[in-house]
Amino acid sequence: MEQRAAQRPLFTEAFSLFRPEEETLRALIDGARVEKMQIFRASRRLCASVTFVRPPEDEALASLEKAVAAAYGLSDVVLVERHEGLLPEDGQRAAAYLKRRHPSVNGFFNGCVLSVEGGHAVFSLSCTTLPIPAVDAESVLAEYFTLAGSDLLRPELRFSPMGSDPSFDKKLREQMEKELSNLPSSPPAERTPAPQSGESAGKKRFARAPRPKVMHEGETIYGKPFGDAFVPLSAVTADSEYAAAGVYTTVAGKVFASER
Repeated sequence: MEQRAAQRPLFTEAFSLFRPEEETLRALIDGARVEKMQIFRASRRLCASVTFVRPPEDEALASLEKAVAAAYGLSDVVLVERHEGLLPEDGQRAAAYLKRRHPSVNGFFNGCVLSVEGGHAVFSLSCTTLPIPAVDAESVLAEYFTLAGSDLLRPELRFSPMGSDPSFDKKLREQMEKELSNLPSSPPAERTPAPQSGESAGKKRFARAPRPKVMHEGETIYGKPFGDAFVPLSAVTADSEYAAAGVYTTVAGKVFASER
């Protein structure tokens, strides 16, 4: 047991830079251990499986995730409570985990029933389809069960029969479109004002986008023209006269590409 505990670092050791001032957060991470951790460097996202001494509330866990993300400058931190067996609330928690990866599924898991049938974690949904492929949704749900400690459970989605409630899917899709429209997007590009007539407009356009200078062969871009004879670069070695003390060597070449 001591060897197993040694392989599971304390939360305060794994996140040594995180030192919360709130008493509730300090009490939450007291004695907690990190079971698994995965970092996605491209998106600056972190997922971790944590065993808590006292089962945390969903709001307290969300506050802890935001605090850890702020301490390490991460875009998102997902902490999954690891526990023995399957809990009734795992259905909504797994759905919330899926929603963070795919916001478009928001609402589609309302009223879902989670049951275990022969090694499968069956999600019985009230809708007939999802806005994402069912295979992708089941793959993300499998990640949740792995982090939660139910590695042997395989998620399975079961939809309602077609025509059971045709208005249900319509309402969900309208809600999905509304949710997606509220998501933050990239800032709009700055609009270029309409060109003005007259001489002043021409000066403004030139100041904003000057014409590129046409270079001619043999023209010096920067500095003074060379006065000495050229020697090949291979002749400039540590033992040559060009590398002696007090001798400065200038390199000449052709510019084949440039960036503004």
